[in-house]
Amino acid sequence: MNGKKGEGMKTSMRGGWRTAFLALVASMLVFVTACSDKGGPRREPAIEGKFLVIWDAGSGLSFQHHLEGPIKARHPGVELRDLQMERKEWKDDSVGPNPPLTMYRAAEWETEADLIMFESVLAPFLFKSGYLEPLDRFVQSDAELYANLDGRALDYARAQGYGTLYGIPFGKNVYALYYNKTLFDELGMPHPVNGMTWDEVFGLAERIAVHEGLGERAAFRFPDVNLAISQLGIPVFDPATGEIDADNPERERVRLFVERVYEVESLTPLGRNFTLLFSHFAAGRIAMIPGRFIGDNTSWAKDHTTWALMPYKDEWGFVSFPVHADRPRTGPAPAYYYLGIPKTSTRKEEAYRLIRTMLEEEAQRENSRRAVASVWRDPAVNDRFGELDSSLSGRDTSPFFHHPEQGMLDPEYDLDMQYIGTDTYWPGGSPTFLDLMEYRRQQLEKVGVSIDEWPGRAKADRWPALESEDGD
Repeated sequence: MNGKKGEGMKTSMRGGWRTAFLALVASMLVFVTACSDKGGPRREPAIEGKFLVIWDAGSGLSFQHHLEGPIKARHPGVELRDLQMERKEWKDDSVGPNPPLTMYRAAEWETEADLIMFESVLAPFLFKSGYLEPLDRFVQSDAELYANLDGRALDYARAQGYGTLYGIPFGKNVYALYYNKTLFDELGMPHPVNGMTWDEVFGLAERIAVHEGLGERAAFRFPDVNLAISQLGIPVFDPATGEIDADNPERERVRLFVERVYEVESLTPLGRNFTLLFSHFAAGRIAMIPGRFIGDNTSWAKDHTTWALMPYKDEWGFVSFPVHADRPRTGPAPAYYYLGIPKTSTRKEEAYRLIRTMLEEEAQRENSRRAVASVWRDPAVNDRFGELDSSLSGRDTSPFFHHPEQGMLDPEYDLDMQYIGTDTYWPGGSPTFLDLMEYRRQQLEKVGVSIDEWPGRAKADRWPALESEDGD
């Protein structure tokens, strides 16, 4: 009797310890999940093995610093190898015996790879080409992704994919008005300040242009005027019909703005001794130049896509990107950097986990320190922006984040539209733009895709409204 009672007590104690142990494990899981929901590190096993990454060489990002470093910090057993994907101007179909890999050839050749990194201006072709794996099945139950990521970034990626997600943004570019402090001080001119309107910048440029001490230097140059057009949110295609939005009255505003830019620039002609405008700025030959920070530094680089090359002899500074007077809170539309998964990958589940690694707080902060802005909702992730970049270290980088709202580019806006510049928005559609549309159709047909399969190229539900920084 006592023995059975003793056995019962032992059984009860074992059951009690088991219950307590399970409760402890459950509470630990809840705690880990809660930390994850708050942006803490994801508690998944490390990944190992080899992964091939196609890399957009013209994006300006570093494969080693902006992808390989953050991934290997989380997954030491991963071996990444990059395959550089070159950019080329439209209609440049020269091949030779060993043609370089481009986005067109990657799709046409069905190049085998596990990941692909590219700037959002390459998305309109890549998303239509059939080369990329749809990612909706991965993200649909990923509550943490939606909780942390700025909704505008995902909205734009979905808009470019006609409602399907083919690439996930993991970073974005930043923009400013850069100026030569030495030149300003030499002429006794007031320095630019944050929050300036375009009219104020043009007025300052005109005062510099007539100063007798300017010499053969230029007061103002604007490499990519489409950035200012993006602040107005003007579509390339009619959101209702998908056709060229030729009759939009806002295009007249674009025409007047472009004429004003050319008027100011023509006051101080600039010899083309350097290939790119930022090269002139670096040589101390331009007083003010608005534009991106990260950009193309390859042989394919053009004024519209190049990087901010800073003066190597003079002191320089930067303030927030100028605004339109009736849109004082709106900065330019950012270029996003996407990670996608080619359909040729045999490790799609693990590839997606690597993408998610790039969206964890540690990776977002590390890339922000290296001058790729975070796509998280929380602005604090960018508190140490650029501190590891040689141009920005020790500088106040808050002007990059001055605007609470951002502009919008048409989801169909691509690299070639960036190359042809304001012809993209010319009333009635310029001959150059119409030729480009035909070229795009031909490139899609090469990979077996008809433009008719993508009706309504810019339907209203693909045109996200301008939103505040928190995505509200």
